[in-house]
Amino acid sequence: MSMESRFFIAALVMVAFAYALSLSVPLFGDTIGYGLKTVNWMRDNGYHPVPSGSERGEQAMGHPALFFWLWALLTGVLGNTMWVARLLPAVASLMCLWGMYRLGRHLSCETAGWVSAFALFASPLFFVEMLVPMPESAAVAAVIWSVYHYVRKNYISATLLCALAVAFREQAVILAGVYFLMELLYSGFRKPLRLLLFLAPLLSIAATGLANYFFNGYFFFPTHLGAAVELEPGWFMERLRFFGAYIMSSDYRWFPVTLVLGGMLRGSGRNTYTLPFALILLAPALLYPPERIAFLLLIALLILVYLAREERCLVGCSACSC
Repeated sequence: MSMESRFFIAALVMVAFAYALSLSVPLFGDTIGYGLKTVNWMRDNGYHPVPSGSERGEQAMGHPALFFWLWALLTGVLGNTMWVARLLPAVASLMCLWGMYRLGRHLSCETAGWVSAFALFASPLFFVEMLVPMPESAAVAAVIWSVYHYVRKNYISATLLCALAVAFREQAVILAGVYFLMELLYSGFRKPLRLLLFLAPLLSIAATGLANYFFNGYFFFPTHLGAAVELEPGWFMERLRFFGAYIMSSDYRWFPVTLVLGGMLRGSGRNTYTLPFALILLAPALLYPPERIAFLLLIALLILVYLAREERCLVGCSACSC
């Protein structure tokens, strides 16, 4: 049995455990607010691809409706039950873990692939999304596989998967912007067709907006645009702390994230100074109280010890060569 087959079985067991656990968790949040209502409307109206009900929550809040349409199909075939509602997130989560394994293995080594997948599974945010029948898990799966194909230079596959991610959740269009900027940075305008290719996922947002405009009378859902408010003093640092620190650092989730990134760098690095750079990846944690000062001192000490060790090894090697 290959290592990938062993991993897939292990991932299947983990997802099956989470799936069984999710069956005892009642639906909550946006799933009740508009997810289930959208699914019921689509099923009751001949699996219409554009949710356009007149009751509150029957228009998917203007979001892309692919996930809800697939859920509606499953309810039509298998019944509108709790285990059917949890089925799509379970399949998507399995694809997430498999994709993370592939990505980590490609970027570094077999061990990095296993650690990457287990770190993702252990993330509290990811684990919660596994229990919620909403599009986020499917979007993340498509994003992971898109990145995997991108680093393998399969740009068409990467773009198609990115477009699929946007069809699940519009925020995934940021990935298309990253691809575009990376190509612009490294190749400039020498490959205009590739630049246009990376912009193709924008068509998913355009299609969603036009469909909503035709059936519901708006391109963007009114509440998505928000209301104009005056920025308070210190707004930039406050948002930096939240988006750059809390999401990546709260509840100690930066530990598995950094271990994986550090392992990948160490596995693919060509020099002896990759560990300090890996430790620097923990920087977001330094912005989040209350452990940031103690942690900063610990990391500084580890870097000094590591550099002193490397310097001693270099001196020893030079002496031996003489």
